[in-house]
Amino acid sequence: MRVVRSQIRRWWLLAVLAVSALGYIFVRTDQFQFWDGLVGNLVATLLGIIAGVPVALHLERRRAANEAKEKKREEIRIKKEMLTLLREELQDNSNRLQRRVDLKPSIPIEPLKMSSWVALRESGDLKYISEPNLISCIANFYRFLAIIQDREEHFMQCQYGAGNAVKFDDGEAAPQKILSIIFHFHSPALESFQVAFAAIEKALNEP
Repeated sequence: MRVVRSQIRRWWLLAVLAVSALGYIFVRTDQFQFWDGLVGNLVATLLGIIAGVPVALHLERRRAANEAKEKKREEIRIKKEMLTLLREELQDNSNRLQRRVDLKPSIPIEPLKMSSWVALRESGDLKYISEPNLISCIANFYRFLAIIQDREEHFMQCQYGAGNAVKFDDGEAAPQKILSIIFHFHSPALESFQVAFAAIEKALNEP
């Protein structure tokens, strides 16, 4: 009921104001100066609406377009910074893999590095890399790294644990068997690196 009464009061107030305005106009109808001013104000108001609305809409469209361009430039900047960071990490891992290949099956001296990739993935910033093929190439390389890293951890556990005494039917000890398996992943990982590195270089050279 209070809401209804409040609305009724508002309508009464508007009605009183409207009647007062009309009464004022009726009383001043015999004065030319009053009508001249009234018509002039109405014309000026209409002209302001007719001219102002399109101008305001045009300015708003320009503002929105500029904001969209600025947002796009910022996204491209962030994307290139991320790709540069990943390119450095890929190159570093490629060098480490190549040293593993040159050493043949042996105890890995330095671990593979995936910190940049993991940080970008977990933070959600990979959304700035919108090209499916590019992100697929990079992810495929890190998939090989994850496999190698996992096998190397198994090797360490086996080498310095009870698994060191385990031998297979061919007489090869478990740690050496694991190293042989790891070694077979090095070449496909390096091939995957070449594909990912080329894709990143192409994306970085785009305007």
